[in-house]
Amino acid sequence: MYRYTSIDRVTQMIDQKALTLVSPRKWHDPYEEWWCDQLFAPGSQLATAHAFGSCWTVSYLDEPRWRLYACICDEEQEPLPAVRIATTVGKLVDALVWSPGIDTSKAYIGRVRYPKRSAELTRIAVRLRDGGHPQIANSAANALYTKRYAYRFEDEVRVLWIDRSKRRDLHEIPIQPMSFIDQVMIGPTKSEAHVAAIAGKLLDRGFPSDRIRESGLYRRPRELPPEP
Repeated sequence: MYRYTSIDRVTQMIDQKALTLVSPRKWHDPYEEWWCDQLFAPGSQLATAHAFGSCWTVSYLDEPRWRLYACICDEEQEPLPAVRIATTVGKLVDALVWSPGIDTSKAYIGRVRYPKRSAELTRIAVRLRDGGHPQIANSAANALYTKRYAYRFEDEVRVLWIDRSKRRDLHEIPIQPMSFIDQVMIGPTKSEAHVAAIAGKLLDRGFPSDRIRESGLYRRPRELPPEP
């Protein structure tokens, strides 16, 4: 399981010893904000429920992912590279199982579906809003594992948390970062200074050097063999 993000997010995870799950209303896709407005509308069965998620993927070879999360900061010519953390499904499950509040909440890990027709998303929202399904948290999770077809390249896996506590934007799952994170890979970049700076932030926090890797995507190819 992989999560592409910025180094600041990773250092925050290490410093706070928490995996932060975000309300779907704060996700980048405006369609998902609309989606949540339908699912959790006043008067619906989900009106008092609150969902939070963290987005992961099983894909690790696609170059566009690195560019999506690279940051052009401080007018630098070379973007600050993204980083990719790796963990396992088992470690994510353990973090959820031992999280405070799990006895009165629901937690899920699953792959996102990408139906070709957006009308299917609308039908699901209407059915959940107006229907009488007894396992309402399961229904909400099922809906939040549905995304527009245009995003199918993400091959996304979502960690979801659903509860009826007070409304908020974030929910934090306690973790032990040094055992939870199997590896941090620094994204492709031509700047050795960026690589050193990112690695330094991790080393300063005690993250093991043998679990810090640099992507070889921008590495120069080997020299061609001499002509016969």
